[in-house]
Amino acid sequence: MKPVRRVVIAQTAENQSAIVNDADIENIDHFMEGVDSAVSINCWATDSAPVKISCNNDPAASPIAFLPTERGSVLRICDIPPDSAFIHQLDDILLNGQPVTAEQKEAKHPMMHQVDVMVYGFILTGSVTLISDTNQTILNPGDVVVDCGSHHAWSNHTNEVCRMVFVLLDGER
Repeated sequence: MKPVRRVVIAQTAENQSAIVNDADIENIDHFMEGVDSAVSINCWATDSAPVKISCNNDPAASPIAFLPTERGSVLRICDIPPDSAFIHQLDDILLNGQPVTAEQKEAKHPMMHQVDVMVYGFILTGSVTLISDTNQTILNPGDVVVDCGSHHAWSNHTNEVCRMVFVLLDGER
């Protein structure tokens, strides 16, 4: 896994801009326990809207929840492994801490999921197929996805990890 360098710029007490943090991110989770290449790199999170513009505390210094808090947001980078790295061992992995259910195993893709958030996704490297209930499309570097809380899966049919940036915004139906 290639490290991610995070640079944070903020206003000082003297009202001057300054780089206040410049380091590789260490807050890394495995969203598929048992699949080493399935990682989430948690970059930043907020817990209010409008956002309190302050960098006094580093939200990535402690664990960041999978979903944003109420009125919050999460910025993360995910490495999506090739399906071949896990599809044959569904009984041995945990997806966000939960076993893969029989219903998921019978779905169009076992990683189909839906959450009540608005998600902006950006493909950085690699290729991935976005699967919905009715169709699918292949995404490549530079492509952008706007997920309006839909039922979907990311399926990597290549032999390389696909790296994506996700911005998750708390939402309601």
